[in-house]
Amino acid sequence: MAIWVCRAGKKAVYVEEFLKQEKIFCTWDGFDYDLNLYDDKEKLKEKIRKEKKDAEPTAINTWAAQLMCLKEKMQNGDIVLTPNENSKSYNIGIIIGVYEYKSEVPEHFRHGRQVRWLPDIIFRDKMPQYMIYSLGAYRTIFNLKYENEFVELLAKLGIPI
Repeated sequence: MAIWVCRAGKKAVYVEEFLKQEKIFCTWDGFDYDLNLYDDKEKLKEKIRKEKKDAEPTAINTWAAQLMCLKEKMQNGDIVLTPNENSKSYNIGIIIGVYEYKSEVPEHFRHGRQVRWLPDIIFRDKMPQYMIYSLGAYRTIFNLKYENEFVELLAKLGIPI
């Protein structure tokens, strides 16, 4: 089981929508196309390159990698954390659906996955410092290091997954 972080926009502006819809989303502007049409990262990078003409190659690679995580690497049963405002607490969910693209919804909710949110949240001050550092990665979607330690921490805190 993998542990993922999926941010809900700058300053967690979309966190209530994540919880209400029981989903996680990639809330970026643009990227208005179904990722299912791109069977590998290189084809997706080419599409992004055409859309974001002035973007640096590093940015294109980073966007493509994160979108591929949402589309392919996340699996049902994986844990996802979504930070609340100021990242002092995190909502905890279990991924229960495949990647979906919906063109008819507002831009920030087109790329998503179904999640079963747990009633518990975890506070940052309950985590060891090394784990807090790994949660601070400057990405929207990423795999959390220390997966086994995190699952053990949840058990120790009495948070069933």
